[in-house]
Amino acid sequence: MLYYTCAALKIGDFLRQGNILNALNYICSFLFSNEFSSVFKNWYKVKKRVLIKVELIYFFK
Repeated sequence: MLYYTCAALKIGDFLRQGNILNALNYICSFLFSNEFSSVFKNWYKVKKRVLIKVELIYFFK
């Protein structure tokens, strides 16, 4: 529980400073390192494939 609290405080600190990119980087590294990483990695791969398909469809229209 302490680990999650520290992560939330760190992310909140980045957002309060207006450092959105650092907050996103921290969130991604946190998601890839915790116990839900396999679920997140699978979701990210599917999301990435969908985005590539959408970009290709838009490009060839």
